[in-house]
Amino acid sequence: MRSLGLAMMAVLVLLCIVTGAVAQDGGVTPVPVVEQQRFNDALRLWDQSRFSEARDLFMDFSERYPASQLSDQALIYLSRISLEDGDPQSALDYLGLIAQGSAPLQLLRAASLIEMGFATEGVQLLLELEDEALEGDDRVLRLHWLADAHSQLSENLRALTFLHALELISPLGHRSATLARGSASAMSNEELSLAAYLYDKGALGLQLQLERALRLSKQGRSIEAQRLVETIVASPLDFAFRGEAVALLDELVGVTWLRRDAIGAVLPLSGRYAPFGSLVRRGMELALERHRLSGSNAELLFRDGGADAEKSIQAFQGLAQGDRVMAIAGPLTGAVSSAVAQLAQQQGVPLLSLSQKVGLPQTGDYVFRNFITHRQQARALARYAVVERGLTSFAVLYPQNKLGRELTSLFAQEVRRLGGLVIARQSYAEDATDFRRQINLLRGRRVDAPLEMDSRRTQAMTEEELIADLFLPDEIEFPPTDFDALFIPDYAERAGVIAPQLAYYGIKGLPLLGINVWNSPELVRLGRQYVEGAIFVDGFFPQSRSEEVQSFVTAYREAYAQEPTILEAQAFDNALMLLQLLENPEINTRSDLAQAMSALHGWPGVTGLTSFGPFGDAEKDLFLLTVDKGEIVPLR
Repeated sequence: MRSLGLAMMAVLVLLCIVTGAVAQDGGVTPVPVVEQQRFNDALRLWDQSRFSEARDLFMDFSERYPASQLSDQALIYLSRISLEDGDPQSALDYLGLIAQGSAPLQLLRAASLIEMGFATEGVQLLLELEDEALEGDDRVLRLHWLADAHSQLSENLRALTFLHALELISPLGHRSATLARGSASAMSNEELSLAAYLYDKGALGLQLQLERALRLSKQGRSIEAQRLVETIVASPLDFAFRGEAVALLDELVGVTWLRRDAIGAVLPLSGRYAPFGSLVRRGMELALERHRLSGSNAELLFRDGGADAEKSIQAFQGLAQGDRVMAIAGPLTGAVSSAVAQLAQQQGVPLLSLSQKVGLPQTGDYVFRNFITHRQQARALARYAVVERGLTSFAVLYPQNKLGRELTSLFAQEVRRLGGLVIARQSYAEDATDFRRQINLLRGRRVDAPLEMDSRRTQAMTEEELIADLFLPDEIEFPPTDFDALFIPDYAERAGVIAPQLAYYGIKGLPLLGINVWNSPELVRLGRQYVEGAIFVDGFFPQSRSEEVQSFVTAYREAYAQEPTILEAQAFDNALMLLQLLENPEINTRSDLAQAMSALHGWPGVTGLTSFGPFGDAEKDLFLLTVDKGEIVPLR
């Protein structure tokens, strides 16, 4: 059972633990600056919903400073992150390390027990808690978990009682709405009628009425079901399963209210991400022009979501409910995409995401992604290096940012899965220009070791050879590295600066592995001969001999007098894919379209043959590229 979503997990920090200082003998002992800074770094990642990275830093903090005044806070955050990851046992383990009890601590313990299936024990702990002992969102959490526990105990009417109390203080989130639906579906007709009468106001009431309408429809009582669902759809209140209510009404009246020839897009057309949104729009509009050559009257409707989740949700709602589009593409950024994906799943609107956020398509069966991800890149590189080249040991030199950490972890996982091993890792500051320290550490040398000739070689020379050697230019001899290839998950500009330093400090003659952002002239300009033979992946290669690719590149150049990038190429594919699917006369509802997307296999796009996997992520073969005589070319 999954834990609460982001909205439910954004709970206030325990009030019983003081941040930054504690009182002692009437005075205040400040937290050491280094400790406070490391804790703040982890807290900032938590605030950004970057839970995996936050967990790593909180764990590191707990190990480094077990006696810190902030150690209990770190354990609390680790417990919350474990719940978010669906690991209640770890959440309990972290809570067990905290000596001092408190109401919020008891709340988390109860939530963990309920997640593990110990509903009775969890209810007992929750009922002992008074609302006055909890703050803000913690009160919402208590009611949700009480409802969850009673649902597990098949006390469904009791569960709805707590959900109704929750709704009075906070809108029902996706998980609470799903819980309400599960409880309603398990009730008898008499219980459901009673619950619908008791809670006839708000989103909860609409969900109960929808369950009644579904049952009436299955019983063949279509007129009664239609009248009920018409009332639900006409309500101005938003609730999680409005899309299903609309679909049921379509089924009952025999027509669809959707515009079958319309597709929407939520993009950042203003703000700091506007340049990227503009490129995506170009690619989609080019696809529409191509599709209209066949006589189609299809439309693309663009709405600006900026970089703001609330604005993007409003744009999504406008397209889904007001413009009645069949599907929506976008958004681009991770946090915004998560919020929109949850809404798309709730309302049954097919969403084709353009975000790389990990796990996004797992939101549900209406959420898809046709966009190159970090995992796909790591998998393609590892497969080539281990399976095709027979390499077994690797080193990684990576930047201290999200890109570097995530790709390092994914690459190590894929290499290990195939039987290889990452045996050395070194990180560098995001703006670093001198990499001597990291390179020496990768080679196993002292950080301050001077560059010098191999003394063992000179000791083995005769006197005549030593004299002759004095007149030869110095050539430093380095011992061989103990890894077969080096992975650098950073941009082309940084990789181009690193490559010459690798050779200078003795790492040469082995493959350099990179990611799609290496596909840039800057790699060759800065790296020169030192990037010859480098291997990297991308989802789009404008110089491909594919007729489909060349047709797209030519059209883009004619329209915009520029070379297209992978962003425009993937946007082109996404729009054209949806437009072509809607040409099928058997696709009349959003559910039909979602099923057709799930069944798609080998669709020919400019970013390769595309199929959707079981969780909605596109499966495709990436381009393997290399540098040959100063040119970026296909590896094969």
